[in-house]
Amino acid sequence: MAGKCLTACAALVAAGGLANAQDAVIRVPSDIPSLQEAIAGAPNDALIRIAPGRYAGPIRIQRPVTLRGEEAGDVYLIASDRAPVIEVSATTNVTLQRLHIVGGSHGIFVQRSQGITIRENIIRGSRLAGVRVRLAAAAIFDNRIIDTRPPYGRGIEVSNSAGLPLSIVAGNTVSGHPLDGIALNMASLVRIENNYIGNNRKNGIAVREMSRALILDNVIDQNVENGIYVLDYSLATVCRNTVTNTYAARPNNGVRYGNGILVDFYSRLVLGQNALRGYGN
Repeated sequence: MAGKCLTACAALVAAGGLANAQDAVIRVPSDIPSLQEAIAGAPNDALIRIAPGRYAGPIRIQRPVTLRGEEAGDVYLIASDRAPVIEVSATTNVTLQRLHIVGGSHGIFVQRSQGITIRENIIRGSRLAGVRVRLAAAAIFDNRIIDTRPPYGRGIEVSNSAGLPLSIVAGNTVSGHPLDGIALNMASLVRIENNYIGNNRKNGIAVREMSRALILDNVIDQNVENGIYVLDYSLATVCRNTVTNTYAARPNNGVRYGNGILVDFYSRLVLGQNALRGYGN
């Protein structure tokens, strides 16, 4: 089984990093006071450096730019429940780095875009999802995506990406969500690797509706019902994960026992070298 895992991994191409060299540098607020105005007026591939402070969303991005906080954790972007804090739409080669994103319907919503990098951010308190990638492809690296709000909050959702390039979710902390930590729905291929996914009140990772996933080297701890759940004609390679302390769900019609890994409804898995402990509580 381990050989199958290595073969599946070798077939993928790693992605990430800043997509293009920046031709211009714009500083907010010293050059332009408004972050949205800086984005609107920036040339393609500009680097927008954001000084510590609080900035009001929603922020909309429809061109190739990099938004980078000058100091990690000290650049706050905040929006109400009615819209995403940051929406990236119909573009390519956008990087969002070192931002502290609070609230919104989504922390970051990426749609109809490719070459999007989301790196080293703190994303918390969103109503529906910390990061949602729909009809798009993204590389999501080294973020803390925490504490979305009940009853509908998820950490990361990737959906409707058939025919699009690989998305990667790697090195993140995904914790404290009312529903799934990471959810895939009709996703063409997503690599989920080296994340901590814990203390979510439903599945740690859910792969649904004909999705494909590589799930490698994650720590998946203290989730409810399933650590990893693969269903609805989906395919997944699941190797070298540590899945611990999955708790039972207690719906109105009785207890459903917690499972480390569950495959259901005509789905298929390649399994190898996973460690499962403390499930079924």
